[in-house]
Amino acid sequence: MKPRVICHMMSSLDGRTILSRWGDSPNTKEYETTAATFEAQAWLCGRVTMEKDFTHGLTPT
Repeated sequence: MKPRVICHMMSSLDGRTILSRWGDSPNTKEYETTAATFEAQAWLCGRVTMEKDFTHGLTPT
């Protein structure tokens, strides 16, 4: 059985990926609500997202 892959991404209206322009706490409620409907068994993100969201800005040693 082949896995089903869904690319669920959020981007700005102008297409820029500089997240600092989104403000301190962007409203991601609709994004998260939609993601919850996928009932995913796994998720994947890139190195930069992992570093920002899971190391609290600390660099690896």
